[in-house]
Amino acid sequence: MMDKKPTFSQSIATDEYDPLKAGSIDCSDTRPHDRAVCRALEAKHVPPKHIKSKPSCTIFVGRLPLTILEDEIFAAISKVASVRSVKVVKDIITGLGKGYAFVELKHSGDVEKVLHNCKGLSFDGKKALLDREVGRSLKGWIPRRLGGGWGGRKEAGQLRFGCVDRPWRKPIMQQKNEDSKSFGGPPTHNSGHRNFSFHEPYARKSNMESRKKDHVNRKMNQEC
Repeated sequence: MMDKKPTFSQSIATDEYDPLKAGSIDCSDTRPHDRAVCRALEAKHVPPKHIKSKPSCTIFVGRLPLTILEDEIFAAISKVASVRSVKVVKDIITGLGKGYAFVELKHSGDVEKVLHNCKGLSFDGKKALLDREVGRSLKGWIPRRLGGGWGGRKEAGQLRFGCVDRPWRKPIMQQKNEDSKSFGGPPTHNSGHRNFSFHEPYARKSNMESRKKDHVNRKMNQEC
């Protein structure tokens, strides 16, 4: 059975993590485009078992200041839902945060409410990113350190799609066709006919031949 592509009205992976699809902006890649994706395809990740929080009640909070305190996050999220615990992930060497945390809510039904109502949440003027925890709940999950993960920076050249931060997009040609139809115009595909134009050298050659013919015609008229 062929894998179904995601519906682009809800272009986020919810059932299973596929490194190949995650590495594709429109979920259409059939080959890995960077070595990290190749590494992710071969990797196996075993979720940690010592964590006691419930995945269905846990939210990932990213893009946090490195000096963020757990109490600050607790206070902000508590305005929307009941919070059970907050865990800021820290560097074991520096003791500073790594820029992300996990928030466990008391009720799984509050997860969607928090994701919706806290979209504009910011700390120290920096907008935070909220998403569901997927490390223990999304089948086939591969973390960033193994070539998978979500999001990323353009500068790094290893963007991952299918998440809240970077959802899948419609293929470019499909989007152009839909945009064209919405404005009453013709589709952008060529319907099997090739569009072509003369390159500059051929255009110059054609102009030279035309001038030669004009010159010959003028000369014949003068002789007559």
